[in-house]
Order: sequence, then structure tokens, then C-alpha cells
Amino acid sequence: MAKRQFGVSTHLYHGQRLSRDHLLEIAAHGFETIEVCATRTHFDYHNPAAVADLQQWMAEAGLTLHGIHAPVMHAYEGGRWIGPLSLASSDADARAEAVAETEQALHIARRIPVKVLATHLGLPRPATRGIALRPFDPSRASGSSRGRSRDDKLRVAPSEVEGRQSSGQALRQTSAQAPDGRAAARRSIEEVQRVAEPLGVQIAVEVIPNELSRAGSLVHFVEDDVEGLEGRPVGICLDFGHAHLDGDLVDAIETVSEHFITVHVHDNRGRADDHLVPFEGTIDWPAALTAIQKVGYEGPLMFEMAAQGSAKETLARAQKARLKMEKMLAV
Repeated sequence: MAKRQFGVSTHLYHGQRLSRDHLLEIAAHGFETIEVCATRTHFDYHNPAAVADLQQWMAEAGLTLHGIHAPVMHAYEGGRWIGPLSLASSDADARAEAVAETEQALHIARRIPVKVLATHLGLPRPATRGIALRPFDPSRASGSSRGRSRDDKLRVAPSEVEGRQSSGQALRQTSAQAPDGRAAARRSIEEVQRVAEPLGVQIAVEVIPNELSRAGSLVHFVEDDVEGLEGRPVGICLDFGHAHLDGDLVDAIETVSEHFITVHVHDNRGRADDHLVPFEGTIDWPAALTAIQKVGYEGPLMFEMAAQGSAKETLARAQKARLKMEKMLAV
């Protein structure tokens, strides 16, 4: 049996422009593969030069691209989502925009082999506390990393970050007028599948904290709504932290066992989506790892962490967590 791979999502650097140094840092801590967050202020997937840079950096670091995280926002700044995107929006224009951005992100696979596309169906409940609805200016994400200084992080102007009270009011109105829905999600996945299939990319809908995307709900979605789509079957991305917030992680693993094709691994204390390094929250890791072995999952364990301290310090702790996991999985 091949040795299990461990990877790191570029979520670790989400507030920064992705750089060569980031990938070298990941590789230096022993990780073999990555998932790229397709947020334009982090990685401008619209720009072919940026994709070419990514390919070169990965080759230099000796990393593979396991997955792309489909866009869920146009920009990320100071912990705020700017211009949220929902594949499940019942507003036709909003849904079309989310589909178009997701399809554009898939174009990465024209140049770099990618196995999975992790997608959200709707917005996670906790995120609504930190979403700014001010329009996003695409020109702020243009240009590749070439010619930029090492510390350039492409910050969004403060006026775009938050509309203060008016933004909160707009969020409530938008949510009321265009709630996320299963029918809209099905249409979006059908459209995205037509682009993903020729590129050899398998779609994985992610367990997130909302009614559409709980473990049981996603099983019904992939079995009842998108079962007959041409090409690779739509699978599930089991997010350990999100499932833990929703209740019983081991139960979620067993619920999605026939369908999950990739995972996001991080921890929390059961109250907020902290994206901690494994073993730094309250997840029962021996039980969780036993469960994924029991159901036969052999794919990469993708660490989707937020930086606690510096990214380098977080990676050092993640490296230790990996060693603990490998010992548990070897038993």
C-alpha cells in the first residue's frame, strides 16, 4: 500500500497573495500536496500568468495539486468575506456569477493536473457575521505575481471591506429575497460538471454548517439530485471541523462513507470554526482516524488551517500533528 499523503490548503495564507515562498515553506515541513483556495485576492485564477507561476513554484517545491477550493467570495480581507458567491443562490444572477467564477477556477486544470474541486452549496451560517456586500472591483485582483514585491498582499481598500450598519441590513434583505436552495444547487453542479469532466476533475460538495450541507443532506443531494450526471460521480468533501461543529464527527464519517472523496482536516473547540491545527481543539482524533480507516478512505489528509501565530509556527505544529496521526493510523 502506498504511503498516505498529507497536504496543506493555502487557506493558511488566505489573507495574502500566494507566493513561491509559501509553497517552499509547506514542502519544507514535509507535506506532499496542496489545495489552492480560489479567491482572487489570494490567487488570481483569472490570470494565466498566475497559473503559470503556480505550476513553476509547485515544481520547484516538489508539490502536487490535489485540489482547488471553488470560489466562495471575490476577496478576503481582515477576516471578512467581500462579495460572497453561492452556487445555491435562488437569485439567478447571483447563481450565474458563482458558476462563472467556479468554471474559471477550473481552468487551472488546463495547465496543472487536479483531482478534485471542493465546492460549497450555499454560505456557512457563521460566515454571515463577517460578510461585506460592497461590490468587488475585479481590477484589484488583476496581474500575476510577477514583478510584485515579496510582501505585496493586494489589500482591498477599507471602503470596500464593510458597509457598517447598511451592509448588515443589506445582508438580511438579500438572504430574505434570495435564499439558498437545493434546486439552484443542482442546476449549478450540473453546469460545473460539464466543465470539470473533460478536465478530469471530480466535484466534491463540502460539509459546511448550513441546512443544505450537513452530512446527511449531502448524501441525499448526491444520491437523489445529481446521481445521473454524465461523467465522474459527484462526491463529498468531509470537513472534519465543520462536522464537529454540527455534532458527531464519527457519525458524519459513517454517514458519508460511500461518497466522500477528499477531506479537510482541522480542529476547533465545538463553538466556532477556528481552523486549528489537529489536536489543539476538542475533536476525538483517535476515534476519527479509526473511522476513516474503517470506511476505507486512503486519500490525502488535507490540513485546512488558519495561522495561529506565524504560518511557519503553524506548519511546525502541523508537522508534529501529522506524526501523531501517522502513528495512530499505523496501529
